[in-house]
Amino acid sequence: MSEARKDVARAAPDGPACQALGNLRQAETDAMRRIIGSQKAHHRRGPTASPRWASWPEPQSVPRGRPPVPPFNAALLPDALAPWVADVAERVQCPPDFVAVGVLVAAAAVIGRKVAIRPKRQDDWAVVPNLWGWPWGRRAS
Repeated sequence: MSEARKDVARAAPDGPACQALGNLRQAETDAMRRIIGSQKAHHRRGPTASPRWASWPEPQSVPRGRPPVPPFNAALLPDALAPWVADVAERVQCPPDFVAVGVLVAAAAVIGRKVAIRPKRQDDWAVVPNLWGWPWGRRAS
């Protein structure tokens, strides 16, 4: 018998290679059934067993205090924007970080996809950063 015919015979649906694959699949299925069965038996509880939630502690209230926020540092802004942010904050009578958040998000929107980070030197993959901002503070009185 030629080598090509032997290969075909080995690959035939009733050949030894296919039977070995079927036996392997059956062994995997049996193993999974044993694992699932043991997990189900482990999770079953008898009528006298204590409920699952019995070991949980009583809930505690959420603290109302907030951690202190460090003051905004205008030196973190670009030199071209820092004086303008300070001027607007003074005129509107609000903290400068409220103005700075809006200005930085607007600048990011204008820049858009013109600036990207290319983490791989030999690839054309580029990551375009998206900037989201939300000024959050106490209600005005």
